[in-house]
Amino acid sequence: MFNIAELNCFVAAAEEVHFGRAAARLNQSQSTLTLQIRELEAEVGLKLLHRTTRSVEPTSAGAGFLPLADRLLDELSNAVEDLHALARGERGSVAVVAGATRGAGRGIALALGEAGATVICTGRSSSAQRIPSDYDRPETIEETAAMVGDLGGTGVAHAVDHLDPDQVARLAERIGREHGHIDILVNDIWGGEVLKGGPPEWNRPIWEVDLADGLRILRLAIDTHLVTSHHLLPLMIDRQLPGIYLPCQRIGDDAARIISLERRHVVRARRRADHRRAQRKQDCRPNHSHDRLLWA
Repeated sequence: MFNIAELNCFVAAAEEVHFGRAAARLNQSQSTLTLQIRELEAEVGLKLLHRTTRSVEPTSAGAGFLPLADRLLDELSNAVEDLHALARGERGSVAVVAGATRGAGRGIALALGEAGATVICTGRSSSAQRIPSDYDRPETIEETAAMVGDLGGTGVAHAVDHLDPDQVARLAERIGREHGHIDILVNDIWGGEVLKGGPPEWNRPIWEVDLADGLRILRLAIDTHLVTSHHLLPLMIDRQLPGIYLPCQRIGDDAARIISLERRHVVRARRRADHRRAQRKQDCRPNHSHDRLLWA
């Protein structure tokens, strides 16, 4: 049986190949670090590090144990984060982001994934099922779902045309069958960027606007939200705890105006991962006044 401090000390020494640098990295004395490693070797019954007067290097057993020790520490760090997320009510939440293909919808989906939620990403742009779309762009809901998974959540992609009540009804039935409820519903459906045109085409009298395009924009902006709310909100109202419903106001996909949430959260996630690793390396100070966390 071994504890976190012993694992941290072994990993630091094996990676730094020098006791002095390893002790400095963990902000502790070299004698403490040496003692922790000796206790670890005694507990596993193997010599893990070969010491000389000038350096230290892993034995064959130590080299094999190093990736396991590193993985155990990462899993422990993730477990602690999961506990905090559970306490906040984030981990394990089921969220639906309608219109998760790009822009703010994708950014919100990634933020929920970073918080540990199961994020059901819906939209028409799919690599698995071809549904006619008003856009000719490469992003897909499957890409968004994969990004959610990379950030620590569970991403699920369902191709749906939210103008079609039957498709949305089937989506609701599937979510109810597979998840039982919805905690968060984000209604970010749009699709009128091409129809509305650029700034030179704005602020025209209504009789100069193409009527078919105008009516299509209304359907995309209003009907989709009504259809989605009608079928999916019932999966929220039976919850013991209140859910969150977020009808998003379209901010546009213009490059000069769009808030690039997906990029911000990818960068943030990477920074958090770096911070966790740095913090883990500082958590090696032994404290015998508390019970040790043991690994069987």
